[in-house]
Amino acid sequence: MVADALDVRVSVDTWWRSGRIDHLLDRGHATLVEHVASTLRVAGWIVRVEVTFNEFGERGSADLVAWHPAERALLIIEVKTRIDDTQEATSTFSRKVRILPAILAREEGWDALTIGRVLVLADTRMNRALVRDHAATFDSIWPARTADVRRWVQRPRREPGPAPAVSKPSTAAQASFGGIWFVAAAAVGAKLRPVSRLRRPVTPSPDPAAAPSPEPAAATPTSPTTADGGTATPDAPAA
Repeated sequence: MVADALDVRVSVDTWWRSGRIDHLLDRGHATLVEHVASTLRVAGWIVRVEVTFNEFGERGSADLVAWHPAERALLIIEVKTRIDDTQEATSTFSRKVRILPAILAREEGWDALTIGRVLVLADTRMNRALVRDHAATFDSIWPARTADVRRWVQRPRREPGPAPAVSKPSTAAQASFGGIWFVAAAAVGAKLRPVSRLRRPVTPSPDPAAAPSPEPAAATPTSPTTADGGTATPDAPAA
């Protein structure tokens, strides 16, 4: 292939008008997005779902972005039912945090004083083990955990210190909030349980070795022969 000859990696993502198709078809992902969006709206956030961007050739999609007018807080959220590649997840999210604040300030007028970075994960043993095993990597972007995230969502206050320059909203990300929000299945109606595959019953093929052997045919009785080759007549029973 051409890619092999040039020693390059080719990655293909399928897109639709509303974002990545694999996200739209993932029922667990959609359930998490709906739960988080509803929680944010109740807390006074303006929520946008599947926000796509294309800035100087850098393109992507954010699962959720939210704006808190009273606190002038911008929240960028990545939603995952599971993480297959930790490095890919962190690098992709960092690009969104770097690009989206300026775009949203320009297009929506959201000049943020603080920026929140939240990773929403289905609360499974596999996801918790992954976060625990790669704590240093996750903490570099999302140091807080569920309880702190939920408190911050309710009151997205800036940390004490001088306010960042409004003309450069992206600088707020350097001193902003970040955390992982584990969402339990019970919180979304237990819809995050994996769906097991439907397995069809398999009919075992007959084993020739186990097949019963046919019964031998009954032997046909033969009459004794005489010395000259004649057939002997059975003796009559004694009277």
